[in-house]
Amino acid sequence: MMETPPELKLRWAREALEGIADEATQRVSWFGLDPNLRDSPGDEICDLLPPLDEGEHSFITDKELALSPQAQAALRRLRNTIQAYQQEVGSDPDPKITIDHPKWREIRAIAQEALKLIFNPPSVLRALPMTEEQFLNVIDCPISDKGHPDIPFWKIMIDLGRAISANAVFAVLDEISRPPRSAKVSLPAQRDVMNYWRAGFDHPLAEDVSEVAIARIGGRCISTEQCLALMDTISHHPGQYAALSIVYFACERDETGEVDRRWDNINDQWRRQFPA
Repeated sequence: MMETPPELKLRWAREALEGIADEATQRVSWFGLDPNLRDSPGDEICDLLPPLDEGEHSFITDKELALSPQAQAALRRLRNTIQAYQQEVGSDPDPKITIDHPKWREIRAIAQEALKLIFNPPSVLRALPMTEEQFLNVIDCPISDKGHPDIPFWKIMIDLGRAISANAVFAVLDEISRPPRSAKVSLPAQRDVMNYWRAGFDHPLAEDVSEVAIARIGGRCISTEQCLALMDTISHHPGQYAALSIVYFACERDETGEVDRRWDNINDQWRRQFPA
C-alpha cells in the first residue's frame, strides 16, 4: 500500500481540526443555512478520529512529521474528550444538542490549541523536504478570517512558497484570489494577504499578475485583449503555470475562443521544453 505523503497528512490535519474548531461554520453547515456547506457533528468526528488512533500509522506519532510532545498531547486529549462525549450522547451526536454543549465547547478549544501547536510556529512544515508538486498539494486555500493567532497559515504558505519556486508563490496567489465560499474570507483579509505576498516577492511577472489577482478579489474580469497580452508575456517565463492560470481565469467571456487556444499553445510549448 502506498504511504500518504506528509504534506497531504498535514492538509488533512488542518481541514479536520478546523472542522472541529470552527463554531461559526458549524452553525451554518450543521443546520442547512448554506446549501454549499453540509456537515454534522458525526461527519466532523469521522473525519478526525481514525488517524488519531494509537498504532503504527497514527498521525500523532508519525516520524516524518515529528510533532512536538505538546502537539501530541493536545491531539490525544482531543481524541479522548471526543470519545467521552460520544459515550455520553451517542456516536452520532445531535447538532442541536452539540452546538452549545459545554463539552463540545471544550472540544473546540482543544482543537484550536492543537492547530496552534502544529502550525504555529510552522517548524513541522519547514522541516519537510517539500518539492513544488508536494507544495501544490498542500496549499488548498490557505486563508480564512478565523486564522490562527500567532502565525496565520497563509503567511506560512507564502513563506514556504518563496523557498520553493516562483510557480509555488504564484500558486499561493491563485488560491488567495479565489477562495471557496466555505473559506468565509473578507475582502480586507484578502487585501492584507495580498500586501504581504507582494512585499517579499521580486519577479518580472509579479506586478502585472498581482494586479489581475486584485481584480479577481474585487469580482472584476479583465478584457480579452489584456488577457492575451499578459499570456504572451507569461509565455516567455516557462513553467509559470500558476501565473498563467490566474490571468486565464480572470478573463471575461471570450466568444472567439482565442484565449483557450493561446492557453493550450503555451501549455503545449512548455511541456515540450520541459517534458515530465
